[in-house]
Amino acid sequence: MKSRWIGIVCIALMSVASAVAYGYLPDSVATHWNIKGEVDGYASRLFSILFMPALAALLWALLRVLARFDPISQHESTGVYLHKVSNALSAFMLVVHLATLANGAGLKLNMVQIVGLAEGALLTLIGNTMGRLRRNSWAGIRLPWTLNDAEIWRRTHRVGARAFVLAGVVTILSALLFSGPAVFAIVMAAVMGATLFTVGYSYRLALRNRDTARQ
Repeated sequence: MKSRWIGIVCIALMSVASAVAYGYLPDSVATHWNIKGEVDGYASRLFSILFMPALAALLWALLRVLARFDPISQHESTGVYLHKVSNALSAFMLVVHLATLANGAGLKLNMVQIVGLAEGALLTLIGNTMGRLRRNSWAGIRLPWTLNDAEIWRRTHRVGARAFVLAGVVTILSALLFSGPAVFAIVMAAVMGATLFTVGYSYRLALRNRDTARQ
């Protein structure tokens, strides 16, 4: 995910797919599904082909800009991390967009499973790069004690990286093994569990440092 072109290629593929699919889509296209996998949202054909590529391009550009302007730290890890996140998000949105277009064109797809697999891959990719992230203005587990202590930041993100990779793997397995509300519940539990575990671990480190300093 290091190449700066990955995000651009994903956005270009989304645009090409939109142009190709336009003539095969109905006037009203399913664009949102509930936790049971039932359609609960529609959009016009024009909106459905334009929205996701435009959003992906906006997020890609925003993260690139943030990567270049960091008032806290000029360390290259910030830019590398945000570049990888922008690429991962672009790839995630490409998968969702292609599945939405294919479903609109008449293919019956399990959107809950597809989105679950894509979300799991996204969590795994982001978690896999989190461990080397240094203190910065935009990304990471930015708590008062992590921002004030470089060692707590480092240890928090090393543990957080493993927790989010595990959450990603659990998400992928749940999408493969279960369906409907069960997938949603497991994904939410995995993400919340990884977040709370990492924050709790970080807070414990801060308390330990405080107690040590008082002795």
